[in-house]
This record gives sequence, structure tokens and C-alpha cells, in this order.
Amino acid sequence: MKIWVYTISYRESYFMPFFLRHYSTFADKIIVFDEGSDDGTREAVQACKRAELRDWPGVGLDDEAFRHAQSNWYHEAEGKADWVMWP
Repeated sequence: MKIWVYTISYRESYFMPFFLRHYSTFADKIIVFDEGSDDGTREAVQACKRAELRDWPGVGLDDEAFRHAQSNWYHEAEGKADWVMWP
């Protein structure tokens, strides 16, 4: 069974290592959308071999952008992952 995890982050340098360590125990791929963090968050994601860093196209807590992402971006996992998570 393959599991992909999607998440959005901004300035999560303290929390990100714990997040990545937890989800790396069972997820095959962790896609982190980051809104331009400048505190080491991006470097933590890049250091994780199961994680992929992408730029978040929204600005701030934009519910509409999140709904669009949640409704559309998981399609890239079709045929590649059995489960998709958005924690």
C-alpha cells in the first residue's frame, strides 16, 4: 500500500522535523507546500529523503486556495498511491 501526504507550511522550523519523522514511518511521499519560510523549514523538508518541497501559490490562510489544492492536486497521485492524506 502506498500513501502520499500533502501539507502546507509556513515558518514551521521547530515542528517540521517531528512532522517529517512521524509521516516518514509510513508514507511513501510527503509533499510540503511552503509559503516562503525563512526560518529553516524549507531546509528541513529538503533534508528528508521522502519529502518534496513545493511553493505554495496562495498568500496566508486562504481557504479558497486550500479547497482548490485539496480538491485538485491529489489527482497526481491517481494510479501511484492508494491513499492520500492532507494533515
